[in-house]
Amino acid sequence: YNNRLSLMLTGGRHVADVAFVHMGQSYHVGAKQRCEEMTSALQDAQFDCDWLNYDAWENDSTLNGKTIKLHKEDYRVLMLPAVEVIPYPALAKAKQFFDNGGTVVAYGMLPSKSATLGRYSKDITELCEAIWGVATQSLARCKSSPAGGKSYFLPARPTPGELQQVLTGDAGIRPALEVTAGDTSHWLHVLHRRRCGRDVFLVCNQNHEGNARRFTFRVTA
Repeated sequence: YNNRLSLMLTGGRHVADVAFVHMGQSYHVGAKQRCEEMTSALQDAQFDCDWLNYDAWENDSTLNGKTIKLHKEDYRVLMLPAVEVIPYPALAKAKQFFDNGGTVVAYGMLPSKSATLGRYSKDITELCEAIWGVATQSLARCKSSPAGGKSYFLPARPTPGELQQVLTGDAGIRPALEVTAGDTSHWLHVLHRRRCGRDVFLVCNQNHEGNARRFTFRVTA
């Protein structure tokens, strides 16, 4: 079983919807919230993500309209870490993505201090206001850009259902594999790869207790 999974899931490219900017050294300065809870909730909502450190986000990724391109991957959502201190270029690029029509999500707290020499708290505040306005934590959209960008400032610990409400219900971003019927209890996770001109999905019901469960999926492939 493991050998067959290794064969089917090796090569090609990973497909994920969310580029999650990891807090990196921001963890050691000021207030913060660890990333694991949010990325787990995303997976529970069938939204896969990759962690991008600040350097990868600032220097290696490119913006192509409403998508972020990095190596072989294309992301449709940018999620920023819940930190007090952030490098100015990371937030400036988030604003550029929002202006281009992209979906930008923050949660828990908005940054308020700069980790970049020559940039100050007022510079960070100006960028935050340009992306989110005068925002309070909620599931409602904060702002829209003329190009169709959408920004959200979510509570610190949104449920998988609330993430689906925001990303699919309002932002219109549907995962490639959706559960249309069946109780997942937030234990069903999906890995999506594309190789040899085919889409490959590894679907795992990780709830091993009780009877087998039946689900109905809608797949775009």
